[in-house]
Amino acid sequence: MRKNIDKLSNNQKPPHIVAVSETQINKNDGLSFPTTVTGYNFLHSDSEKKSGGVGIYIDSSISYQIKTDIPNVLNDSESLWIEINLHKKPCIIGVIYRHPGYDIGAFTENICEILHNISDKKLPFIICGDINISLMQQNAIPQVRSYVNAHKSCNCSELITKPTRITPSSSTLVDHIYTTLPLDKVTPGILTNELSDHLPIFVLIKPAHVEKLNTKAQFKHDFSNCNAEEFMEETKEALNSMIVNSDNPAAALDDAIGAIKKVLDDYAPLKKMSRTQRKLAQKPWITSDLYKLIKTKNKLYRALVRCKFDDKQDYKRYKKMMNKVNHKLEISKRKHYQSQFNVCANKLSFSLFYE
Repeated sequence: MRKNIDKLSNNQKPPHIVAVSETQINKNDGLSFPTTVTGYNFLHSDSEKKSGGVGIYIDSSISYQIKTDIPNVLNDSESLWIEINLHKKPCIIGVIYRHPGYDIGAFTENICEILHNISDKKLPFIICGDINISLMQQNAIPQVRSYVNAHKSCNCSELITKPTRITPSSSTLVDHIYTTLPLDKVTPGILTNELSDHLPIFVLIKPAHVEKLNTKAQFKHDFSNCNAEEFMEETKEALNSMIVNSDNPAAALDDAIGAIKKVLDDYAPLKKMSRTQRKLAQKPWITSDLYKLIKTKNKLYRALVRCKFDDKQDYKRYKKMMNKVNHKLEISKRKHYQSQFNVCANKLSFSLFYE
């Protein structure tokens, strides 16, 4: 999460709420990594151990209330609870991290008490997190079955039904999302993304009414069929044929810019940018070659998830490709910002020289 924290604000359609488990923020050490993300408020409940801890990134435009009447520390776990307005009605959002290796029964009793308390207030809720209880073992382990039944007794549904942590030796469903919202109002899913060693899980909540998004299309000049020599010659002719207004330099400059734009539109007409082009425009250091490598890496990763990491050769190819992509991304990003720094430094030197 620490390496990918900036992806929240860079996303084309950033989520409204992101719950994070195992933040590894210790109560004694305080914040151990940068938590500021543009457009989000960060809330957290810290662990007394080196592992654990939970957090919530919530869109800064959303009003919320931290639920102090719900305990933040359960048996061998951390949790965080907030109340928001969903469809103009209060809704509880909770995130939990349960440390592995402790008694499931004691945790179930704790969480069952909390769920009944919320249900008695007739408040809908969504609870998620890394619980470290594999729901795939509910038929084999009575304690896991009791945990599942405890949620059913509160009329809530488990939305994630496939493995969320897949390794070469195991497949487990340890990341959960429970809700009392109507199932026709939610769309859950699992992302085949390498943000962490767990597959990220999500739930989309359908809006009470559909609003037309006021998104402006972006355009850029298409130089694919532009003849540079002809463009330069046409531009010179346009500027030479201008009638220059010597009494008004500002107007003369506007006329010159207008003439150049007219030639530019003829030789390189505006073309609507695709979603991928808009996304890449936010990260100019990702070249077309780098983008192809990233697509290849993601394709290898999705294939690994489908085969549950059973193919050792594919796993080696993916690791090699991932290291190659990360290395090239780091170099390209460093070169990009270095060039931007040099441009700014040159401009500063120029302005100081003329002062």
